[in-house]
Amino acid sequence: MSSLIKSVVISEKSTDLINKKVFVLHVDQLANKVMIKKYLEKQFDIEVKSVRISNLKSKHKRKGRQVYKTPPKKKAYITLASNKNLDKIKTLF
Repeated sequence: MSSLIKSVVISEKSTDLINKKVFVLHVDQLANKVMIKKYLEKQFDIEVKSVRISNLKSKHKRKGRQVYKTPPKKKAYITLASNKNLDKIKTLF
């Protein structure tokens, strides 16, 4: 479970959502809502209100004549229940 969180999504939308206690993370393809919630509550000692998941399809890219596909990704929107231990999860950013 240590490799459940792949990276943090840093964009305009995700940084605006931080003020609303919503964090956006790239997670493992095999992870589900329950696994993500349990992992974050255990690892960062925070209370998670909800987890929403978005599956991103792979895209076709091109470099000269070569055509390749980017790997598919899974995004998780984590809503926190309270401001308790908020600094622990902000260390990811």
